[in-house]
Amino acid sequence: MKHLFSAALFSLLLLAACNSDKAKDKAGTNTDKEATEKTTEEADKVKEAAAGIEKIKEQLTNLSPLTVDQLKAILPEKLLGASLSNAEVENSSGANIATADYKLSDTSAVTLSIIDCAGPGGVGIYNMQFLGMVNAQQETDEEYTKATTINGQQGFEHCYKEDNDCTIAWFAGGRYLVSLEGIDADALKQAARSIQIK
Repeated sequence: MKHLFSAALFSLLLLAACNSDKAKDKAGTNTDKEATEKTTEEADKVKEAAAGIEKIKEQLTNLSPLTVDQLKAILPEKLLGASLSNAEVENSSGANIATADYKLSDTSAVTLSIIDCAGPGGVGIYNMQFLGMVNAQQETDEEYTKATTINGQQGFEHCYKEDNDCTIAWFAGGRYLVSLEGIDADALKQAARSIQIK
């Protein structure tokens, strides 16, 4: 009788262990399935973003670059209450770049740059200067770079901590890489809100 009870107890323990293993296998399968679905979803988002970037680059390649005078005319006359000065347009790496200074006080100024990313040269600048930085995330004791949103567009900010000298940049109007440099990031973002490039 004692042996029969031991055999019955062993059978029950074995059955419970098997059922436990099946539950673990089922839970493991669900976890694996969820992980696979999540990985697939993330991969689809990356593919979608890459396709969007390729579409923008194709559109930019097919656009005709603005003339020097057309690009210079986009520079605002005033920024944060300061008047435009030292406006010029130069060609760099096959793209036209308009720059201007806005002197806020005796000790601070903002430099605005607008790069026309149309044409092959402009697409090269879009690739190197914007796409290369837009997802950058780094920080040291001296400086930081991070992604941000400027005027509803994806962009980035880079600041030196000690003197609070910052640069923000964003893509605007479907063709322009716009950057502001010279004072703290919050003030630059305030200035950016007044720049409506279409």
